[in-house]
Amino acid sequence: MEPKKEVPAKYRGAVQKAESYLSRGGISYSLIFKEMTEEDGFTEEQAKFALDHADVDWEAESLTAAQREIDGNNGRSKQSLFSWLTSTLDLGVFIGIGGFTDAEAFYAVHNVVVDWNEEAVEEVNAKLEVFSPISRENLYFMLSPNFTSQGFTRPQLDYAFAQLPENTWKEQALREARVYTLNNAPTRAELLNYLVDQEDYTREEAEYAADKLGL
Repeated sequence: MEPKKEVPAKYRGAVQKAESYLSRGGISYSLIFKEMTEEDGFTEEQAKFALDHADVDWEAESLTAAQREIDGNNGRSKQSLFSWLTSTLDLGVFIGIGGFTDAEAFYAVHNVVVDWNEEAVEEVNAKLEVFSPISRENLYFMLSPNFTSQGFTRPQLDYAFAQLPENTWKEQALREARVYTLNNAPTRAELLNYLVDQEDYTREEAEYAADKLGL
């Protein structure tokens, strides 16, 4: 076995610092490099030497970060996890966010242990708590790739919606109607038009709300 080469004196501190960061797991090359050069006082040369000579698999680090994020936070889609892993937001190494390359993040997203349907369920429930009242179609749009980096697919959202109580959207329409009538005195037809045309409830859901309000 070839003996391990001795680290030149001017790099030893940087190597030790890099090893300290890497021991935490799930931190990217660029994030450690930034921390070492901007916060720890190492030169770019020292930081580069330390990281380039580290015994580390950056794809594995990305996967570790991805799994930690999935296990610790609800409602991640493939798209939002990828964006989180590649983020360049300056949040520091102690937050441990981002800085992975696209290739590293792509590897992590496709190897992390996760049920994307269940992630969608968690996010739909979270959004209902915050944005209620809201129609099915408006919530779908809010969580679709066309609107947000959250980016759940239609099948994932359909699965999540199917897990909700049967009368969820009728009750959302009723709540929407109650909010609307706080400052308005609509006829039944006006209320139905508002719920269907402006808030994207189905006619059946709107009729349910109007009936409940006695209009």
